[in-house]
Amino acid sequence: MYPVIAMLLIACSPQDPTGLPDTLPGKRFADFMTAYNTQDEKQVSAMVGRIFAKSALRILPQDEWTSRIVSTFNVAPISVDSVLKSTDSMIVVRLKSKSILPLAIRLDLEPDLPYGIVGAKMGAPADLLESTGPKKYTKWKALSDLAEVIVADFKLPALCIAYEQLGQKPESAAVGTKSTTTKETIESDDRLLVGGIGKAMTATLVAKMIELKKLSWDTTLASALPGIKMQDAYKSITLDQLLHHLTTLPQHALIPGETLDQLAASDSSATDIRKLFVTNVLAQEPEAQSASGNNDADFVIAGYIVERTIGQSFEWLMRRYVFEPMRMSSAMIAPLGSDGQVGSAGNVYGHLQGDRGYAPYQIPGSTVELMMSPAGAGVSCTIDDLVKFAEFHLKGLTGEAHVLTADSYKRIHSLINGKGEACGWTLNPAFAGEACQSIATTNGSFYADLTLWPDSNMIIASVTNAGTTQQPSPTLQAVLAVRDRLEKKD
Repeated sequence: MYPVIAMLLIACSPQDPTGLPDTLPGKRFADFMTAYNTQDEKQVSAMVGRIFAKSALRILPQDEWTSRIVSTFNVAPISVDSVLKSTDSMIVVRLKSKSILPLAIRLDLEPDLPYGIVGAKMGAPADLLESTGPKKYTKWKALSDLAEVIVADFKLPALCIAYEQLGQKPESAAVGTKSTTTKETIESDDRLLVGGIGKAMTATLVAKMIELKKLSWDTTLASALPGIKMQDAYKSITLDQLLHHLTTLPQHALIPGETLDQLAASDSSATDIRKLFVTNVLAQEPEAQSASGNNDADFVIAGYIVERTIGQSFEWLMRRYVFEPMRMSSAMIAPLGSDGQVGSAGNVYGHLQGDRGYAPYQIPGSTVELMMSPAGAGVSCTIDDLVKFAEFHLKGLTGEAHVLTADSYKRIHSLINGKGEACGWTLNPAFAGEACQSIATTNGSFYADLTLWPDSNMIIASVTNAGTTQQPSPTLQAVLAVRDRLEKKD
């Protein structure tokens, strides 16, 4: 159907009693809403299996889509307040619901038969109107072509993509600008902030210290941090539990602003500042255990334990035992804006999403920022070095372990009795048709995706210097496009 004709048909379509247009997207929304309002998990699951596209179920299994929908039942029942936008492949509906905030649902449909749902999002109406539905990027030849199309579609400053199939030469591409103000072209050897991927790097360092018998997986907070007062509930927490996020530690502990200001103006080292953070966290009351990925405190404490035990800074230890052995020559841990780091002259800037697109963002450089470096703050490297890091982990999982032993890689990439998280990695048994280990992360001014497919010896990474709020993210769209192409070659 030609787009103009499709729009005319939609514009002239009658409304049913629910206020939805009598079009395919309107009918899909009616089916979705009917199942949602039952507040019955089985009926939602049946609806997902019936009207969601196979491509959507390839990215997330049916039970995961169901779980995500069920998790929003707190605003049910819903009804149509108004249809904000409707085309032949998308509909955004403003809701009447229990939510005290304006709320909408967006459904995106595949462009061909059987026109199943490829994306379903609930959120603020303005955000959903601005978001981009999932696309199938298939008509690219070179990796740079793919990057150019995604940069244009999502209006990004820049996008870097890289992949490797073990035994073959890695490929990478960088397209766009380092900053929306300077328009200087980004290159593949530019450093990018990797955010939460730094947690997986910290876990690698901890595992190495355990192999060197400086620590053990069973080392407790009480034994590792003598002299630091802590709640009794924390004393028996182990390194293993920290890295697998199986603690009751408060994950968003804040240090008073005036204290941070004093430290920023002092000559305190990053280690001293991390000690202050750790002391502050351990003095607070326990929280209910959470399975979320917001485990910054766990990793900061683990990093501080390592530097306190060895007597060297976390930054030095990472360089000596992770970055250098894994040949990550570009990897850096430093405040934003410092020499050679993201946010300094001639280097890449992160960007915040605003009403008028993306604007460069730079956190004022200070050692205070390094307080959170074991959780990934201030950790940067090139897209090629990010793939190198992943390569060591993939090889470690598939029988060719270097830097760490095979047992350490297995421990890092496994859950504890099926609980928690895998030391910064998310285990997905059916992502794009195959078991996958991945990290998707943002610090608000960058967004990164890193994926490993052990069964097909495949690594794909993508990073943008934009804190995009669009879902699926442009980096995920890039990963899936490369995955589809490599899968066809196999």
